[in-house]
Amino acid sequence: MEKILDFMVLATTMSVFLMHMDFRYNMKKVITLFISFGVISFVVYSLLLVEGFERTVASSVCFSIPSLFFCLWMAKYRDARFVFTFAIVDLIGMTAVILGRCISIPFDYDPTVVFVATVTLLALYFAGAVKFRHHYLEVLRTVSRGWGNMALAAILIYIFTLVLVGYPSPLYTRREYVPVILIYIAVFAVFLKVLYEAARSNINVYIEKMENENLKMKLELNQVYYDMAYVDRLTGVKNRNAFEAYLEDLRNDLNKGIICVSLDIDNLKHVNDEIGHHAGDALIQKFGYLLTAVFDSDESIFRIGGDEFVVIAENGSDTWLFDKFRKMDCLSETIRNEVEFPFEYARGMSKGNASEIRTLLKQADAAMYHDKERHKA
Repeated sequence: MEKILDFMVLATTMSVFLMHMDFRYNMKKVITLFISFGVISFVVYSLLLVEGFERTVASSVCFSIPSLFFCLWMAKYRDARFVFTFAIVDLIGMTAVILGRCISIPFDYDPTVVFVATVTLLALYFAGAVKFRHHYLEVLRTVSRGWGNMALAAILIYIFTLVLVGYPSPLYTRREYVPVILIYIAVFAVFLKVLYEAARSNINVYIEKMENENLKMKLELNQVYYDMAYVDRLTGVKNRNAFEAYLEDLRNDLNKGIICVSLDIDNLKHVNDEIGHHAGDALIQKFGYLLTAVFDSDESIFRIGGDEFVVIAENGSDTWLFDKFRKMDCLSETIRNEVEFPFEYARGMSKGNASEIRTLLKQADAAMYHDKERHKA
């Protein structure tokens, strides 16, 4: 019965460990190797007992030491995470064995009571491990710091436990020390609880950080999509789609006062034909930068065609607009100094309520074309 119990302890602790560790190999291979290891270990263990080896020696040679290397072979993580997990899993299995022995004390260490009590505790251990598995794997995969210190603490507790219960003789064989064992187990349980809460706290911080980063990436991606849909790539001002969307939004406040400015670059076709489209694109780009430099962010600047631009300002005055035009004229001189061909642009404006935006745009266009004819004359 003791031989079977030793094997059940091995099978339980190794199963729990493998449940709480990502594998280096596929599941089918791990299960096959696990079963093979268990059968071979049990056979060799039985042979050693027949040959007269002590049970503790045979258990260490066939179960404890080989299981360490087998789990290390199977585990994906071969660092402090492995050390901590293996030590804690083995400690809890050892605790189940100690408690099983303690429970049998009133029954004078009856082997049947030891067996039933230990198997029951192992079953509870396994059931709890199954329930806790996903939480621990989340910690294992998420928390990257602190494993070294936790592994060191687990090793020290492991050594302390071995000394406490086994030196100079097994502590659970002395009735007067049963309260000491129970207190130790309670302290160990609190230690595990504190570790778990700390790990969960780190996970929550990590999750919050990842959510913030994901939100930032989503906002940046939305901005990219917005720019692709509503921003003119050449000039950086809003495009025709944004212009139509803006006109649609004006329906929500038809009494709003607005000023419309229509602008058009003179002789762009001549520049494209005589010098090249690269020169025409450069001129359009410079003109877009000029408008961005003159008008504030509150005013909406749109490129609605090849060389056609529209600026719509809300609640602007004539004085404000003429001041903007003076700034445009000054900056236009900068463009003329940068290009090797004549640069002129035409402009026209209209003023009214948002309810008549289409009419205002036509009036601004008419004024702009009148200004263009004046340049030709």
